[in-house]
Amino acid sequence: MRKSSYQQLIDGLAGISAPEEMKRQFEELIRRSAALDGVTGLERSERVQFARHLLDLREPRATIRDRLMTRYEIGRTQAYQVIEKALQLSGFPDGNRTEAGSNQASK
Repeated sequence: MRKSSYQQLIDGLAGISAPEEMKRQFEELIRRSAALDGVTGLERSERVQFARHLLDLREPRATIRDRLMTRYEIGRTQAYQVIEKALQLSGFPDGNRTEAGSNQASK
């Protein structure tokens, strides 16, 4: 299967009415199957949407990182990758939009 097919399967998990543990197990099965086909880099769109929502609320990246790490039990690097993807999808500049000094007047 192609990467897009695996991604659609993972994205569809959010809409399934099932216990979270079952969803996680099914996601792991999908990822293992994808790995056997040589497909890597699958993202859970739920994580990106959550990060995007927090960006829209103007939360600092460090706060978003911490919330992603806690909620989805992911590492620091993966949390920042999710934030970067959310920034790209949101169309926000990659600069200091959510950093503490971002409210300074432009020159």
